[in-house]
Amino acid sequence: MRTPASRESCVLALDAKPLAGGQGLNLFHWAQALRDAFDVTLFSRGAIIGTRPAVVPPSPWAQWLKQIPVARRRTDWITFLESSHFDRFVKKSLNRPKFFVGGVGQCSQSLKAAKAQGAVSILDVVNVHVDDLAENIQPEFDRFGVASFLHPEQQRLTRESYVTADKIRVMSDHAKVTFLKRGVSAEKIVTAPPPIEDMAKFTPSRFENPTFRISYAGMLHPGKGFSYLIDAYRGLKLKNAELVFWGTAGNRALNKFFREVMAADPTIQVNPVEIRTFGYDKVYGSSHVLVHPSVSDGFGYVVAEAMASGIPVIVTEQTGAKMMIEDGKSGFVVPARDAGAIAEKLELLYRNPDLAREMGKHARRAAEAFTFARFQTALLSLFQETASLKKAGSL
Repeated sequence: MRTPASRESCVLALDAKPLAGGQGLNLFHWAQALRDAFDVTLFSRGAIIGTRPAVVPPSPWAQWLKQIPVARRRTDWITFLESSHFDRFVKKSLNRPKFFVGGVGQCSQSLKAAKAQGAVSILDVVNVHVDDLAENIQPEFDRFGVASFLHPEQQRLTRESYVTADKIRVMSDHAKVTFLKRGVSAEKIVTAPPPIEDMAKFTPSRFENPTFRISYAGMLHPGKGFSYLIDAYRGLKLKNAELVFWGTAGNRALNKFFREVMAADPTIQVNPVEIRTFGYDKVYGSSHVLVHPSVSDGFGYVVAEAMASGIPVIVTEQTGAKMMIEDGKSGFVVPARDAGAIAEKLELLYRNPDLAREMGKHARRAAEAFTFARFQTALLSLFQETASLKKAGSL
């Protein structure tokens, strides 16, 4: 084991708050995986023990836009301004690191600067290829008349960073396929699914809730396909059942939509909570099934969490976490934008409670394979392999 003084330097630049949402959880897992092997300087929105924190302040321009009633709806501009500010801050702070890991859409300039300083560069991609993402989510945002979070310039810079990086880490086989379809070399892409770091945090569901609870967990933006789940549930008209959305919309038009949905059907509820602080057992442990109807997703942490909690899951073919599921045994994989397919699987579980329990057991066993050790080994192997290729002049 090398002493701390002899460890190689690594910059980890991910624009997220540790443990806040899926991106914050991804940030935390990266830091955990690297901090014992490298001298890690962390550029993010918060500190993590074992790293050198370089907390990046928010963009003043983005903060200004958020104060203007009409402008604050333009999440594409706000996200782009925040990411650009983050990128410039990291670029100016670099000091010839040996390794550089940058978040997709957040490090176009800093990634170039790190490479110019001789760093081994890894691009961390939490989603699918950006053009695939835009193609799939834009029609959903258009349906609701709200702006997508994806700015055209950020989309262009993201494509540019795919070329700049030595290697691209993706979260799932599904995400990798979207890159291959867009012409990115298979040799450049490495799949490293996120871990479930501590199964003890997830108490297996006992299915004791007398009401058949269907849960959706995560952000309520149109690209997540929540409208197809609502259509599926409404069409079934199940007795003694409820549909619970655990998350927030953060948009006036979507908030209005959900108010109208709940007024029309009181068995549909929205609970705006942060699941990881509210409690996994209160969300997944009180549910009979989780539905993740996304039209485009690089992975889907909530799917893994639900499986770890021992409940069956229903996901679309556009969800990266489908790689965890044995269709028909630990959950179901259905076509995206297909309310009828979702309804069919929901009714099957509703009318067969023993099947739901058995599938939940298989789901938990499948989740147990996604260990932190497996994740850490994959990342450290990625670093070693990329460094060797770079030294040999193969990159």
